[in-house]
Amino acid sequence: MPVQVQCDAMKLSQKQLEILIYLAATHERDPRAEVPLQELEHELGLNHEEARAAVVDLVGAGLAQADLFPVNVWAQITDEGLAICRRVAEGGPA
Repeated sequence: MPVQVQCDAMKLSQKQLEILIYLAATHERDPRAEVPLQELEHELGLNHEEARAAVVDLVGAGLAQADLFPVNVWAQITDEGLAICRRVAEGGPA
């Protein structure tokens, strides 16, 4: 059964939440790091369309920022996205 988490900005799907958590983990290692879409696809087992659509939705909700070029997409978590990840990690609502 798909998991959905409600946050202030939107209802996060399982794929969106997985991407957000991955971006947060990358941020922990290097706060300036940007993650290429191909890495999200590979590491999270997503196809290109799923990954791009999820990133676009996260950007629209202010939870991530990205360079949404036609071929290359680079994503990075925002402070709002980090706050949601922290709340989810603590077992609270997003």
